[in-house]
Amino acid sequence: MEKKKFKIWQIIMLSILIILCIFAINVTRKTIILAQIDQKVTNCENNNNNIYIKTILENTVKIETFIKENVNKTTMERKDSDGNESKIIQITYPNERKLYTESKEGKVMYTYEEKAPLRGAHIENKSSYSTIGNVGYSWSIFNRIFNAMVTRIKTVELDGEKYYEMSSLYNTNFIYSENTKNMITYVNKDTGLNTKRIEKIEENGNIEEKVTTFEYEFNTVTDEDIKEPEASDYKIMEKKVIKNN
Repeated sequence: MEKKKFKIWQIIMLSILIILCIFAINVTRKTIILAQIDQKVTNCENNNNNIYIKTILENTVKIETFIKENVNKTTMERKDSDGNESKIIQITYPNERKLYTESKEGKVMYTYEEKAPLRGAHIENKSSYSTIGNVGYSWSIFNRIFNAMVTRIKTVELDGEKYYEMSSLYNTNFIYSENTKNMITYVNKDTGLNTKRIEKIEENGNIEEKVTTFEYEFNTVTDEDIKEPEASDYKIMEKKVIKNN
């Protein structure tokens, strides 16, 4: 009887050990994938000074980013449920930022005298920022392991290319709404670039999907793309001086 109990415990412990090994292997695999994505996107961000990114959310918001050398121009066009359209244009120079707003109330231009933060990923500077979404980013190995544990990753084929389909409700690189039930994002395996995101949100007892798409181009931005709007079309506000810490 004692031998039978001992054998049962051996089987139980062996089963637990096998499960833990499978779990560890799976987490290690996903940790490596996240590290590879992080490296690819970081290299892409830090080694390119001519970048175009277009983001479209449910055909209601379109954001375009134009980067050429040390100039960053971002435009955002939005249409609300009533069909009203608005537009924001922000142009950032090394020591100045200009903001142009367009809405049914009119056109206004703001100018801020301030030092622009550095653009780049994994830069040891509190005043740095990234323009390319990096779903593999982590600030420590523990953060990367956590994201690997809470994220499902599988390979799928879209339009003839291989992608990672990543889904999670706790990944620290995903931005969730209050009623988000799941987030799925598609990352090109070759480039590490996030091209599509599906957010499943509960609204009025129903699950709705909000789709965001991303497009990227490199070395196509021209001087015309980063040109300022005609200032005479806007009400010009007094320049503000912002002291950077």
